[in-house]
Amino acid sequence: MTYLIFYISGLFYVLGLTFSVYPFLHQKRSVLQIIILLCVYSILYFLISQTILIFEQSVLIYVLTILLDWLMMSWLYGKLEKWIMFYTTFYLCQYLIVFSIITQVLRTVHLQPVLFVSLLANVIIVVEIKILNQYHMMADYKLVQEHELIYDLINFLMISIVYIFYSFKGSSLQSRYIIFIYLLLMSLWIYLLMIMSRSFCLAKEKAELKVMNMYNQNVEDYVMRYMQSHEQIRKLRHDLKNHLFILKNLDNTQQIHEYLDQLSSNMPLLLENQETLSGNPYIDACLNIKKQTYPEVKFQWDLQVQDLNMPCTDLCSLLFNLLDNGATAAMKVQGSVELQMIYNQGNLLINVSNDCYEEPDFTSHEDNHGYGLKIIHEIVYKYKGAIEMRYTDHKLYVEICLEV
Repeated sequence: MTYLIFYISGLFYVLGLTFSVYPFLHQKRSVLQIIILLCVYSILYFLISQTILIFEQSVLIYVLTILLDWLMMSWLYGKLEKWIMFYTTFYLCQYLIVFSIITQVLRTVHLQPVLFVSLLANVIIVVEIKILNQYHMMADYKLVQEHELIYDLINFLMISIVYIFYSFKGSSLQSRYIIFIYLLLMSLWIYLLMIMSRSFCLAKEKAELKVMNMYNQNVEDYVMRYMQSHEQIRKLRHDLKNHLFILKNLDNTQQIHEYLDQLSSNMPLLLENQETLSGNPYIDACLNIKKQTYPEVKFQWDLQVQDLNMPCTDLCSLLFNLLDNGATAAMKVQGSVELQMIYNQGNLLINVSNDCYEEPDFTSHEDNHGYGLKIIHEIVYKYKGAIEMRYTDHKLYVEICLEV
């Protein structure tokens, strides 16, 4: 009967661990796989813990539990990753603390049912982790991946402190003081993790902001150089009759060659296929640049932007990123990009659609697409707008509405 109680207690722990850690793995596993894990791990956990208890090696139990928790959750994830250990050790440490607190509380009323204590402790931890995650107080798995060593070390340090206190606390220490110390340790530990996560997030946002500012500056410089070059070409075309008249009146071939050499040295690089598409010089510059950047992509425009007055930096950054993301995806399938811009009474509607083989993932920063989408969202937020993205029939649609 005692063995059965310990086995069920271990099963409660395995259930709580799985329900708490599995959402952070972002992997879909079948119900059968999870059931197999629970059965195998609960039996393995029971056998190892009972064997080690016979030899009174409690430290070894903690070490093996940490390793087994990590291995089993890694099996659910599909591969061994050190960052998974942060979540498994977090659960284990929570379990040690909450189990001890409940035990001390029940000791004051002379009750210590093992199964009830184990069940209650695991339920409390599952609910606690769910609340922490819901209110963004739990470290995001991407953040843990980037700083896995630091997060794991903090949890190992906390488990060591809890174990030392549990092993060497004075027998004369009253239960209420023990409970207070456990609660204090747990609160400081969670607070430390929150502060550390926030610091990492701020540092990451600062780095991203620096990249975005550099990108915006490059976009602005690029468009201004383009427009200056385009203006020089317009002046050159305007003076073309004068240059022809001069060439016609030159006496010999050498003078003609000298004049042509001087003229070509001052001539900017001609931009091919320049079109006036909307009447807005910044929009036209952006669209002409992208047509040259992605010659294999078919672009279609529907531009109704008369009287649009939007800062050129934001307008160009928005269009550059929308068209870059769309053209990059369309280029892989020899598809097209469609842009519709409608300005009416202070509201700007932008619809972009492009062909793509599968739904894009812009969450990563590969090829700067993650930063590009972040820039788009920042501009939308700045102008009190809204953005909607949807993928249907191998086509991605982005709809944006701004107040300008």
